[in-house]
Amino acid sequence: MDNNILYNMDIEALKVNQGIINRMADNSAKCKTIFLAITTAMVTFAKQDDLRFNVFAIAVYLVLTIALWYSDAKYLQLERMFRVHHQRIVDGTYDKRQAWEFNLKKIDPPSMKGIMFKNFTMLLYMIATSMSACLLLYCCITYKL
Repeated sequence: MDNNILYNMDIEALKVNQGIINRMADNSAKCKTIFLAITTAMVTFAKQDDLRFNVFAIAVYLVLTIALWYSDAKYLQLERMFRVHHQRIVDGTYDKRQAWEFNLKKIDPPSMKGIMFKNFTMLLYMIATSMSACLLLYCCITYKL
């Protein structure tokens, strides 16, 4: 094959990989947006007088927060793995066939624990989870639910 064709194939593989990275980053941002919307709704409706509704709402909020926290961390983990794939294409570590495989099994994934607890963008999830768990525990103990 002509070197120009091989070069164009590398450029196309990089473009596709960059598109995947952009989608992972966009999905992570959407998780944060959904989390903020749910948090806003929770704060708005927290003024209800019905205690059982509040306890149920806090429990649902806690579950949703943990689910969004994990989803966001997973998208960030995948984004980092695709960035490694991107760098290997640029460095020439991958041959032409490997550049188009997008096989993440060949890449060591970053720790989910590290992403969830050491990443600054995850601070909101940690605070919300801690506060809602403490509030739920307080309500259950105080009102003997």
